[in-house]
Amino acid sequence: MRNATLLPPTHAVRTSGITTTPPGPPAPRKGRLRIEIVAVAVAAGIVLTLSACGRPAEPYQPTLPSIDFTPKLVITVDDTGLRPSVGPRSDPDVQLDPLTLREGSVVEIVNGGSRDHRVKASGLVDTGVMRPGERVTLGLTKELTEDTAYELRDLADPTHTLGITVKPRLTPR
Repeated sequence: MRNATLLPPTHAVRTSGITTTPPGPPAPRKGRLRIEIVAVAVAAGIVLTLSACGRPAEPYQPTLPSIDFTPKLVITVDDTGLRPSVGPRSDPDVQLDPLTLREGSVVEIVNGGSRDHRVKASGLVDTGVMRPGERVTLGLTKELTEDTAYELRDLADPTHTLGITVKPRLTPR
């Protein structure tokens, strides 16, 4: 390279028929950057997942007071009407004639018929459509200050009704 003049690195130099360009800064590698970002994201996800698995679960705490769902009263609905009977959990406050029980009692409504039934009492219960053999269990938790009368009605045959009186709890909550 005799008689060559020094040119700034951005200019090409021609010597002996070969043109060379001095090396410049490396071109950015977009593909590599994406791979690095994905790798970091995957690693962070694995770390978070493993750290969540390592902690013991909090013990389950119920949000409502415990209720014994063994019914004190069973009401059977079928094609002939609504029939009450004492449930497997005895309670002296449950009377069949007139039908009376206390607030807090558990009641089971059973479709003993051969077709769909729906039992409803405004402000007390709506079983929704019950197919033959289905059961609905409910706790009478509505707070009362005095004896309150309700009329249960089978919406499949509105002439089938049953009166029920619910008394307030003996002890306040």
